[in-house]
Amino acid sequence: MMNDSLKNETKNKTVLIIAHRMHTVANAHKVVVLKEGCVAEQGHPAELMKQGGEFARMVERQSKAG
Repeated sequence: MMNDSLKNETKNKTVLIIAHRMHTVANAHKVVVLKEGCVAEQGHPAELMKQGGEFARMVERQSKAG
């Protein structure tokens, strides 16, 4: 799987991933959410989900869309 390969190749390295699909960043240590060119929020995906902000709304929209 791509995420497994990426995980192995980037161990102990800083990696910047730009993604539109939220599952791509589900295992990230830190997510930075941009909205209209500005940082809307940042943090660990689980914390952002708990906060119920923009990241949580994007995850919810994508899960409904399938």
